[in-house]
Amino acid sequence: MIEIDLQTKWQAAENQPEVAYAIVKQLSGFCSNTMADQIKAFTGVEKPSIRINTTSVDDLYHFTSLTTFEQCVTIAFGDLNYADWQTAAEVTQVK
Repeated sequence: MIEIDLQTKWQAAENQPEVAYAIVKQLSGFCSNTMADQIKAFTGVEKPSIRINTTSVDDLYHFTSLTTFEQCVTIAFGDLNYADWQTAAEVTQVK
């Protein structure tokens, strides 16, 4: 699993998953252009996931998302938009 923890510059709850999606979207090029054997060499597993934990600047909102490798590739091809990703990636507010 690839795990990213970050504090955003925003206080609003709705900004937290937007940041996570933006990160996954940036990583989607890597996901779609990397061969399966390279992914396993980088991560140690055949089908890694990307967990992103975001915290608002005032520490009031904590969100976590879990995006599968397949979902990341789908984002790269433009077939998984932000709204659909929120459900597919199990975006949850943890605080």
